[in-house]
Amino acid sequence: MRDNFIFYRSFYESAKTLKKSQRLDFYEAIFELALNGENKALSGVVQGMFALVQPQIEANNKRYQNGCKPKAKHKQNASKSGANNNDNVNENEKEIDKEKESFSQVVLAMMLDTGDEYEITESMLKEWQQLHPKVNVLEEMQKMKAWLYANPNKRKTKRGMKRFINSWLSSSKSYSENRSGNNAEPKVPDWYKNTGETEPDDELLKQVEEMKRGLNRET
Repeated sequence: MRDNFIFYRSFYESAKTLKKSQRLDFYEAIFELALNGENKALSGVVQGMFALVQPQIEANNKRYQNGCKPKAKHKQNASKSGANNNDNVNENEKEIDKEKESFSQVVLAMMLDTGDEYEITESMLKEWQQLHPKVNVLEEMQKMKAWLYANPNKRKTKRGMKRFINSWLSSSKSYSENRSGNNAEPKVPDWYKNTGETEPDDELLKQVEEMKRGLNRET
């Protein structure tokens, strides 16, 4: 049982895709698992959406539990028992702080071919966003996560994840540019611009008047 947990933006973005009547069940399922370690019975779309965030919550719970376990040290002799106990407390506190710091930076996690998770930290997300400024990297990574979840046979190795992410983001950037290009005003060559309509000069107006007088005489 925990008193607090990290609620990621990706959870919020996932909830926004649900109907208002479904969000309560989705949020309650997150709270039950994150705070009490219990799974709430769900069905339909809510169950499918919760399956995307469940691995992240379980990984954070496991990391938190590991950080709370005291690490005992071997006592060399009875005279140093008090010092060893103090060392255990200090080491345990450092370990908990380290664990909290590590998982507080995790934005989301994607499934690997081994069943383990490939964690995306805030610093990694920022770096990918700098490399692909025209793409909403967080949104695309949520799509990657859903795709890998739905296609277990196509999940990547830990070593191949960076290449997978980069290829996905590059394709998304190219698609975005093509779409914007299709909606853009078509370019015309310079020679075509010179063929536009211009105001008639005096000579042309004079010729038109003579043609009118000729037509009147014929009638």
